[in-house]
Amino acid sequence: MLAAAAAVLTITVRVYDLYGLPPDQQAKALALAAETLAQANVATHWVDCRRDEHGVVAPQCLAALEQGEIVLRIMDRTKRGDHILGTAIVQEGGPNVVASVYAASAEARSAKSGVPIATLLGRVTAHEIGHLLLGTNSHTLAGIMRAKWNLKVSYAVDWQFTSADAAKIRSRMLPRTEGVVATAGG
Repeated sequence: MLAAAAAVLTITVRVYDLYGLPPDQQAKALALAAETLAQANVATHWVDCRRDEHGVVAPQCLAALEQGEIVLRIMDRTKRGDHILGTAIVQEGGPNVVASVYAASAEARSAKSGVPIATLLGRVTAHEIGHLLLGTNSHTLAGIMRAKWNLKVSYAVDWQFTSADAAKIRSRMLPRTEGVVATAGG
């Protein structure tokens, strides 16, 4: 196997739940997003940045972002309409570190489609993190990075990163040494 194909990028995602998603739904959504990202050789470490019962946030959640860290905000909805399930702030040349998913909009879409909320939020989370890792707000014709989704499609390939997207993520995010992609993370 080629080094580039075997390389794994590890990212840390600070999750700020500003919506109040039930913990079991959040766990299921993040697990699906992690599984989807893993298929593109991206390992995900989630950091829960909710306040505890005393109003305290984990110190890591208050510190400046380190290399390889991004922020995921779980929010109610965007003012642009319930048809938008997530957004990513992508700048040419980066840093690309903030993605948002809109739980109330996803709940409404879940009720209409019958797709479980955790499944929908997991797919949206992987898609928005994909924008950050790809460094673009553009969409593809196939895979998880499509602009328009038929939520009832059961083909697994429609909910994965294409091999081209996975390769682009690796080429953008992993350090290069003498033309060979180095393994990042563990």
